[in-house]
Amino acid sequence: MVRILALLVFPVLAIAFVSSCKTSSQDPGKQVQAPAPTRPSWAPAKRPLVFCRSQTKYNHYMNYVYNRTWIDRPLLFDRATGPGPTDPKPGYGGTLASFAQDIRISQTYGIDGLGMLLGYKRMAENGFETIDFVNRAAPQDFALLYEFSGDRSPVEEMVAYQAESIRRMLACKNSARLDGKILICSYVADSIPAEKWNTVLGRLRETVGDTFIFIADIACPWVEAYDKYCENGRSVPAAEARTIEDKLRAYLEATDGIMFALPTVVGDSTHYDRRAPKDFYDLFVIPLICKLRDDPAYSRKYFGAKVALAYVNHMSGVTKSDDGTKTLRYGFETAMRIRPDVINLPEWNEVNENTCFEPTVAKSFSTQRILKYYMHVLKDEAPAPNPGDDIAIPNLIVSYRPYLKLGEPLEIEVLNVPDSAAANSCDVRLWLRDMNGRVVKEFPPTSLSTTDLKDVTLRLPTEDVPDAELLRPVLEVRLGGGSALTFEEGLQPIHVRATWNWNYLWTKQPLRDLCHPGKSLFKAAGGDGLTLPVKGGRLQGVLACAENLAALEVLEEGEEMYGVGREKEYPSLDTHTLFLVTYQGKSGKPFTGKLSVNDASFELLPSPERGYAFHTRKDNAVFVNFKASIMGPPAGFFLAIPSKEISQGALVLDFNAIKGTIALRTACEFGMAALTGEDGVSVVVRPWTWLPDIPPRINSPEASFDIPFTPHVEDATYHMRAVTTSGKTYRSQPLVCRGTRSGEKTKLSVYSETRCKPVDVRVDKERIPDLAWEFNPLGGGVLPSRNAPRWNGQLGSAVLYGETFHSRSYPPETRQTAPTWETEDGAPCLKFDGVGTFVHFPAEAFPRGSFTIHFEFKPLSDGNQVLFTHHGSLIGSLTLRMDKGRLTATFVDTEVNEHRLDPEVSVPIGEWSVVDVMYNFHTFRIRVNGKEGKPVPLMARALYLGPCVFGGYPVYGEFYKGAPTFFRGYLRAFRISHRAD
Repeated sequence: MVRILALLVFPVLAIAFVSSCKTSSQDPGKQVQAPAPTRPSWAPAKRPLVFCRSQTKYNHYMNYVYNRTWIDRPLLFDRATGPGPTDPKPGYGGTLASFAQDIRISQTYGIDGLGMLLGYKRMAENGFETIDFVNRAAPQDFALLYEFSGDRSPVEEMVAYQAESIRRMLACKNSARLDGKILICSYVADSIPAEKWNTVLGRLRETVGDTFIFIADIACPWVEAYDKYCENGRSVPAAEARTIEDKLRAYLEATDGIMFALPTVVGDSTHYDRRAPKDFYDLFVIPLICKLRDDPAYSRKYFGAKVALAYVNHMSGVTKSDDGTKTLRYGFETAMRIRPDVINLPEWNEVNENTCFEPTVAKSFSTQRILKYYMHVLKDEAPAPNPGDDIAIPNLIVSYRPYLKLGEPLEIEVLNVPDSAAANSCDVRLWLRDMNGRVVKEFPPTSLSTTDLKDVTLRLPTEDVPDAELLRPVLEVRLGGGSALTFEEGLQPIHVRATWNWNYLWTKQPLRDLCHPGKSLFKAAGGDGLTLPVKGGRLQGVLACAENLAALEVLEEGEEMYGVGREKEYPSLDTHTLFLVTYQGKSGKPFTGKLSVNDASFELLPSPERGYAFHTRKDNAVFVNFKASIMGPPAGFFLAIPSKEISQGALVLDFNAIKGTIALRTACEFGMAALTGEDGVSVVVRPWTWLPDIPPRINSPEASFDIPFTPHVEDATYHMRAVTTSGKTYRSQPLVCRGTRSGEKTKLSVYSETRCKPVDVRVDKERIPDLAWEFNPLGGGVLPSRNAPRWNGQLGSAVLYGETFHSRSYPPETRQTAPTWETEDGAPCLKFDGVGTFVHFPAEAFPRGSFTIHFEFKPLSDGNQVLFTHHGSLIGSLTLRMDKGRLTATFVDTEVNEHRLDPEVSVPIGEWSVVDVMYNFHTFRIRVNGKEGKPVPLMARALYLGPCVFGGYPVYGEFYKGAPTFFRGYLRAFRISHRAD
C-alpha cells in the first residue's frame, strides 16, 4: 500500500472575445436568456464573496522568456501596457495600464474582485500603489480584498503599518466590505500565536475604530494531521484532532473568524505530481470546520476558504497537480460545504509556482469558463457562453500534461462546462497518433451531458507504449446527433521522454478558444517531411487567420526559440550571434567594473529585464554599476557580435569581485563559459539562440518567418505556436530532429504510477541519457557536457532560486565555491578544498529512476565528507558519503523516509579509484575498482526532482546528521547514466 505524503509549501485590454474562425449556424449575439437551472447540491443558500489574490509584480508586459526560468506566461500579454521608452521605471505594482487590464479580465469571471497581500511593512508600502491604481481605474462593481500575514515583527511595527493600511482601505471606494466593514483576510496567520493577533487587533481598533473584519488563515496544522491520518488508517487520532480543534478555537476567540486552504496543502504521493487527498478533506477537515461553524458560540464569527487550482514549482521540484481541472472543481465545491462568507483564490498571476487563475498560454480561458459557470450558479443566473463564442462547438475543455516520462500515465480530461439550460448530449471520441500519423491508441467512445459540469478522463500508461515518443491527440465531438467536428490541428503535441521530465504543468484548451487558421505551414527549408537535420538548418513558417495575431513563435522542447518581430529589436540570426552575460553570487555586496570586448565589434542591447540602467557602453567596454546586493536573481545584458568575428573575440572581465578572460569561441563550443570568484560570484556567458524577449504584438492577421536553428538537446522537437489578440491559440504539427537510431533495444526499469510498482520496458538505447562531462580546463567555470549544453555543469555558484545553495544553505565560513583546475598524475582534473567547493549539475541530470553514477577520484582526507548529493533547495533523493574511506549512502523517498545504505565497500585514501554507484528499483550497489560490495535491497522513488552536486551539500539540510564536510581531493572523470549498468 502506498503511503501518502504531506508537505506544506510556504512560497513565500479590454478583452474583445471575438468569433471563432469557424462560423456558427446560430447567431451568438441573439442568445435567449433561459431560466436559471436547478441549483447543484454543492451550492450554499447564501452566496459567498469570491476574490482572487493578485501578485502585481507579475504584469502583462515583463520579459517572461529571457532566462528560461518560467514555463508559462499571461495569455493576453501586451508590451503596450508597459512603460514607454522615456517613462520612469514602474514600481512594484507595474503600470496602471497593466493592472487595469487585470481588472477587466477578472470581471469576465464573474467574481467580486481581486485580492492583494499586504504581508509586512515593505509589502504594504508597495501595495499602496495598487490601491491608488484601483482608485483611478476600477469600475464601481470591482472590489479589492486585502490580506495581512503572520508577521514576526514587533507588535508596535505591525500596528503602525497595518493601521496605515486600514486608513487607505477606508479611503478607497472599491475596498471589499462585509457587513459594512472593511474585509481583511490573511496568509498563514497562524505562523504567529493567536494571543499576538488578539493584541494587534485590539490596538488597531483603538487606532482606527471598529471599522474592519479580520479573518485568520489557519495553515500550519494540516500537514502533521495528514501524516497522522495516513499512519492511523485514514483517521486522525483523537488527541491530535482535539489539539487542532483547540487551536482553531483559539484563533476564533482572538480574531473575527478563520479560513483554511484546500486542496493543495497536502498531496497523495502515488503520482509524482501529487493529487489532492479528497478523503482527508471529506472525512476530517470539512467536518471539523463545519462543527465550529455550527457552534452557537461562533454564530457571529466569519468563515472562509482559500481554493487553489494547482502548485507546480518546476524550480523547487514541488508539485501539487492541477489533475486536469479536478483540483479546482473539487476545491471550490468542497469549500461550499462550510457555507463560507468569503472565498479567496490564490493566485491570479504567480508564475514561479504556476498557481495562475488568469488566462495563460498553457491554460487558455479554461479557468475563466469554469469560474464563470460557478458564479452564475451562486448568483442564481442562467449559465451563458462567452461573448463571441461559436456555440456550434461544444463548450468542452481538453486537458493533459504535454510532457511525461515513461511510467507516468497519460491522462486526457474532457470537461463539459454548461453554458445553457438546454439539455443535449455530446458524444466524444479520442485517439492518439504518433509522429508518422499512425494510430497508437483509440479510446472507447463516451458521452457527456451539456447541462452537467462533468468530465470523462481517458488514461494510457506510457509504459504500455514505450516506443511512442511523440503523440498528437485527435478529438471528435458530435453535439446532439449533429455533424461530427474533429479537432487535431491546433492542440499541443505530447512528448514522452524515457527517463526525465521537469515540466509537470497541464495544458488546458477550451475547444472554443482554438484558432482555426485559413493558412498554416511549418517545415524545414528544402524538406517536406516531419524530420529535421540533426545539426540544424532552417525553419520556415507562415500562418494567416481571421483576426490579428499577437504572437507567432517557434518552440523547441516547449521553450520559446523565436518570435516574429524579434528582428525589430535584435540583429539578424543570420549575421550575428547573441550572447547573454549574467552575474550573480552569494555576496551581499554591489557588483561594479567593466567588461571589455577585444578583437570583435559588438552592440550592447537593452537589458533583458527592460528598464534597468545598470549597464552603459563606452568605447569597447560595458560598464556595470549594480549597486544592490547580487544575491538575488542574475542580472545581465545582451551583446550582439558578428558571427564571423567570434573566433578571435574575447571578453575581458575587470570587476570588483572577479577578473579574467572568456573566449567567445569557447562559449560557443561548450554552450556556455563562466568564471567564478570568491563568495560564489560568477559571470556566465551563453550564446543565446532562444528568444531574448517577447516581441510587441504583431497586430496583423498574417505573419511568416525563415530562420536558422541549431538543436540544444538530443532529439529536439519543434512546433509553431500562434496566439491571437483575443487569446485564441494554435499549435502546428511538430517537427523532430532525430539522430540515427541503431535499432538496438535495451531494458529500462521504470516506476509505473498506474501499477504502483517497477516494470521493465525495452526502448531504443539512444533514448536513455548517458551523460558524460569533459574535463577540459578551457571550460573555466564550466564542466562541459559531451551530450548537450543543457547538461553542462557549473563550478561553484548554484545560488539561483531552487538550486542547491539558494538562500542560507552555504557554509558561512568559506568564500571559495569553485574547485580549481589542476594536472594530477598527467591528467586534467578538478581539486576540491574540503571546505566549500563543488560542481553543480542541472535538474534531472540525476534521474528519479534507475541510475549509474561513474566517477574517478582521489580523496586526500579520510574524514566524514559528502561526495555527491541530489539536492536542490529541497532534498531530491540520494546522498553519497565517505567516512574513513568507507562509502555509504542515504536515499530519501516520496514519503520522506530516509533509507540508510551500506554496501560495505571502501576506497584507499591518496590513490585514484574508479567508483560505480548503481540502482535499478530493486537493489543498490557500489563497485570500487572493479570489486562490487554487498547489494542492498531498495525499492524507493525519489522525493523531488532537482539539481545535483559533486563535492558538497547544503549545510543546513535536515537530513545530514553528523556534520560531514565537503569533499577534499581530486576528480578527473564523471558520468551519470539513466539506467543501471
